[in-house]
Amino acid sequence: MLLAGLLVAAGLAAVAGVVAGNRVPAAQPVRIKHDQRTPQNRR
Repeated sequence: MLLAGLLVAAGLAAVAGVVAGNRVPAAQPVRIKHDQRTPQNRR
């Protein structure tokens, strides 16, 4: 039972990691650009 639970948890974590990995790179450049633009505009 414990091994099955760990396998299920590891599987869900792997799926969540892949989904997050696919979503984050698309969102990061936008956030980084905004972060870079705001200091430039403030300066």
